[in-house]
Amino acid sequence: MTKLLYILNFSVAMFLAIISDGQVILYTQNFDGFVAPAFPTGWIASGVGTLWKTNGTSPSSGYTGSSGNNNADCGSNGTSTLVFNNNLSTVGFKNITVSWGERFTATGIVPAFFWSSNGGATWNPVILTDVYANTNWLLVNGGTAISLPAGAEGVSNLEFKFVSASGGGSYRMDDFSVKGIPVCIAPTTQSRNIIFSNVRCDQMDINWTNGNGSKRIVVVKAGSVITEIPSDNSTYSENTIFGNGNTLDAGEFVVFNNSNGPVTVTGLAAGTNYYFSVFEYNCDAGSEKYFTALPLNGNQQTLPYSVPNAGPDQYICSAINTTTMVATGAGTWSQIGGTPATITTPSSATTTITSLTSGIYVFRWTSSCDGTYSDMEIVVQ
Repeated sequence: MTKLLYILNFSVAMFLAIISDGQVILYTQNFDGFVAPAFPTGWIASGVGTLWKTNGTSPSSGYTGSSGNNNADCGSNGTSTLVFNNNLSTVGFKNITVSWGERFTATGIVPAFFWSSNGGATWNPVILTDVYANTNWLLVNGGTAISLPAGAEGVSNLEFKFVSASGGGSYRMDDFSVKGIPVCIAPTTQSRNIIFSNVRCDQMDINWTNGNGSKRIVVVKAGSVITEIPSDNSTYSENTIFGNGNTLDAGEFVVFNNSNGPVTVTGLAAGTNYYFSVFEYNCDAGSEKYFTALPLNGNQQTLPYSVPNAGPDQYICSAINTTTMVATGAGTWSQIGGTPATITTPSSATTTITSLTSGIYVFRWTSSCDGTYSDMEIVVQ
């Protein structure tokens, strides 16, 4: 009997080897290292007559992928079964195929092969082509992998069974392998911890902590929450200038479509509350699978626009080495002329200046909104 499928328990250890045709090895077993009649964990032999057992006396060879060591063997003087019930997961895979090497010692009854996706409650027979009385090791089914029906795809407990009927000779199998083609599935964890920074009247920076998707889109809307969600298999073009990217719905613009933030969104209106949603997704362009449940949401208001005013020029006596500057709006003070003085609180519209000496000083109040500025002069006489 073929070398039984050593079933990969997806939740414990994933053995994934990419094959040239896009398939992935989900599980493989060559029975090496097991002394007759022992089998790997999960394989159970039962029945009457000569039961299934491991056999190290006839190494497999003669086909691509042969292990050249132990194999599974069943004499055919009674009906016996070999079941693998370790629950192989095919979640995330399609086009499930099975293959193994086989050898007959004499003309006899070919074991029947079955699969189950419900814990063995229902066993589904598989039709395949075998070669009788072959003295050399050959791949089962004439060298063509056995394709299982769609019911074997995306299940968490795929099991297999071999049933050997009475007859002459014995049947041996080796290098049992199950393969599948990955399908893209949506992420399961959304982004979190949205952060707004460098907020001005016409732009702001947005950053976040990624979820478990390979990429994500950021959607922005002015004045109210985002109500639409992205559609699977749809690619949304980004544009960091608000109003220029693709939309989910009217007014809901995509400003980011990539892996990692942050993103600087420009083209915003002053004094306006903007709402943001971040949607995780996987898969290539045109095949996107979005995670739309409970996306990361947040909102931030831009600064109101105001013309910066640094206040009137000042004239003070040289006996005074400190004064107070009073500007309007939000911004930052800087010194652009005169001997160095000390600005006590540069980010405050009202702040004191110290360490003044005789001379002419120029201070600039730069708007946090759009970078425009206003200068004022202090003359110390």
